Amino acid sequence: MTVPIVFLLIFAIVEFGFMFRDYISLRGAAAESVRAAAIAGNDVSADFRILEVVQGTSGPLPDGAITRVVIFRADTAASTVPPSCLTA
Repeated sequence: MTVPIVFLLIFAIVEFGFMFRDYISLRGAAAESVRAAAIAGNDVSADFRILEVVQGTSGPLPDGAITRVVIFRADTAASTVPPSCLTA
């Protein structure tokens, strides 16, 4: 009776570890991408550089984990993301 519960607990701990690894990887990729965007500024190849950073820093994530990347250029600090970017 206790053996299945122990296996379930071990499996849950391992799965949580995988989920946490993906979360940390995604968070790091987002932070590095924002840094690349801030450095690139208004450069004509800024979008390409940002996508390169996303690809380079998302290594530990499984293939297909990132399904879309929205690059939004804010004109002012009060700019909001257009609805078309949120539902693309």
